[in-house]
Amino acid sequence: MKVVAAYLLAVLGGNVNPCADDLKDILGSGTFLFFSIFYKFFCLSF
Repeated sequence: MKVVAAYLLAVLGGNVNPCADDLKDILGSGTFLFFSIFYKFFCLSF
């Protein structure tokens, strides 16, 4: 849920197509597997 919130914050902040690096910056920390899954979902889907 926090990744969805980070994605929405990035979009509301003006980033039309946020990617995994943008979400990492917003969240501040996380595991590689966690972000690789969301990278595939958010960055490769659009």
